[in-house]
Order: sequence, then C-alpha cells, then structure tokens
Amino acid sequence: MGDNDALSAAGRQRAVLLDAAAGLEFAISSPIGRGVAWREHVDGELHRLRGALADHSRAVEADDGLLADIVRQAPRLSNRVALMKKEHDAMDERIAEIIRMLGALPLEDMDDATEEIRDVTLELLGRLSRHRQKGADLVYRAYDVDIGGLG
Repeated sequence: MGDNDALSAAGRQRAVLLDAAAGLEFAISSPIGRGVAWREHVDGELHRLRGALADHSRAVEADDGLLADIVRQAPRLSNRVALMKKEHDAMDERIAEIIRMLGALPLEDMDDATEEIRDVTLELLGRLSRHRQKGADLVYRAYDVDIGGLG
C-alpha cells in the first residue's frame, strides 16, 4: 500500500468535508422566514464548506498527498486523478457563485429568490457526494482499501 500518512490525512479531510456539507444542507433547508438570519447562516456554512474543500484540495493534491501517491502506485489511474482535481476547482467556483447569489438576495422579499439558491446548493451537495464516492472508488482501485463511507 502507498503512503499511510497521505491516506490517513485524506480520511480526516473527508470527514471534515462531510461535516461541512451536512452543516450547509441543514442551513439551506431551514425556514426562510428567519430572513437575514437565514441568509447569514447559509453564508457561514458556504464559507465553512469552501474552507473545508480548500483544505481537502491542498492536502490531497500536494506533492506528498494522496493523489500523487495514487499516481505513483497506480499510474493507470492518472486520468481519474486529473478529473478529481478538476472537480475540486469546479466545486470551488460553484460555491463562490452561490455566495455571490446569496449576497445579491433582496432583503425585503427573499422567499421567491431563495428557490434558485436552494436548487443550486442542493445540486452542489449532490456533486460533492458523487465526488466523495469517486474518491473512495479511486482509493479502492489504487490500494484495495475502503476509505470509509461515513467519514
């Protein structure tokens, strides 16, 4: 098996990312009637998710990180590794876009405007979930190790 430190670090990052995603899902599905408090809660959770994703990306994409180790251990997986990196960038861009959308919400009548934000946020969370699944599959293909579905 490859670098145990890289695999352990990826597992920890995976758990932090899952926790941040769960926090965002809770915030985005809470009642809009809370108005500005709802917007601030969602904004805070979007920033927390963005930070967790950035930390995850830095850790797994580092020269001594998990993705580099996978390419060293199983060069046949290099295309899948490249796709994982692209997904990191795409998800970060989507989070930034949602943060901008949220900041542009009219404070007077947020009800109608929140539907689109909820939709794109739930789409982002689905994309993140699929990314985590692809990552687990990638690790399994490289090392025959289950990184864990809950973390």
